[in-house]
Amino acid sequence: MTYDKTMYYKSKLKSKNINNSKKLHRVNKDKFGIGERRYYLTDVILRAVATGIFVFSILLNIVFIIIILFMGISQRSKVPFQRKEILYSKEYVKGGSGSANSFVIIDVNGIISEEEESSFYGFASRESMVEGIKNRLSLIKKSPDVKGIILLVNSPGGTVTASDMIYHEIEEFKKKHSIPVITYIKDIGASGAYYIASASDYIFAYPTAITGSIGVIMYNFNFKNLMEKYGVKYVVIKSGKHKDLMSPFKDVDPDEVKWMQRIVDELLGRFIGVVKLNRKNLSIKDIKSLADGRVFTANMAKKVGLIDDVGYFDDALKYLEKLTGVTSYSVYRYVREKKLSGLLGLLEKTGHFFGKKSPLPILSKKSYGRYSNNGIKTYYLMDSGYRNGINVELY
Repeated sequence: MTYDKTMYYKSKLKSKNINNSKKLHRVNKDKFGIGERRYYLTDVILRAVATGIFVFSILLNIVFIIIILFMGISQRSKVPFQRKEILYSKEYVKGGSGSANSFVIIDVNGIISEEEESSFYGFASRESMVEGIKNRLSLIKKSPDVKGIILLVNSPGGTVTASDMIYHEIEEFKKKHSIPVITYIKDIGASGAYYIASASDYIFAYPTAITGSIGVIMYNFNFKNLMEKYGVKYVVIKSGKHKDLMSPFKDVDPDEVKWMQRIVDELLGRFIGVVKLNRKNLSIKDIKSLADGRVFTANMAKKVGLIDDVGYFDDALKYLEKLTGVTSYSVYRYVREKKLSGLLGLLEKTGHFFGKKSPLPILSKKSYGRYSNNGIKTYYLMDSGYRNGINVELY
């Protein structure tokens, strides 16, 4: 009997504990449910706010882009050939602005072309090499402190016309101004770059420089067999027999190849004439023997007469000192100042933000100058690169 009572009380106590545990679980579950609902509501609100801000930002950017493009198009339609103003600063390599005498470095760096480099609607735009050298020569003309010019060449060449345009600008400058122009070839001064260098009074080259590559190359690809393999037919309607001259979609015509060879030979003849005009130590026969596309080291080029001396940049400066009689001087280059980037830069470019620009060329008394041109570009046959897949370059 005692055992039965003990078991009875134990079972009752156990039942009570179970009931209390269930109540506690219900309370905890209820509390957890409230917290979970609160957390869920907060998360939904934050997500909604973030999404709204993101969508608003995208819409705002789209509106700004539309406005900017509209402004640019409207401005271009009103002024088809708008004169543009370019701002340059003096970047000193030696000395400072207090010097009465200066030597100016003009960089011939990269592929020689008259094409401007730019990305989306003017972002990271950069003037062409032809325009840049022409502008810098114009600034030098108005700078009485300039006693000598160094063409700092580091280029493998470029298009025929761009090379000739720069050569012509240097030749015209030399005719009108008694300022010596020398060339210093740093890493490479080949083909079109050597074409330009030949306009100078003296050519230096760094000991490890490569130069030469006198010649003209014209090339294209032919896809006729590839097209036939995939059943693609070439259909052309033309006004004349050779209107699709050297087309990559038809068989190579030997007569057309001969015709293009005549063009290459004529351009090469001009190249040889330019070198002969300025390299008095070389005969036409000498230059023709070198004009087969070969490149030369600095020492090799000196031996065959393509350059005058091998040395370092300081040696080129010492030669200018000797040539001009100037011993105290500064050395600087004109560097194009970067305009405001982003929205302000685009607004400034369209002329709606900073007002109308001055069409007159101005040279400031401070360490910068402005140069304006009419912005009109003339294109010649095959000048900008490709025509029917043909590329003509001084390489």
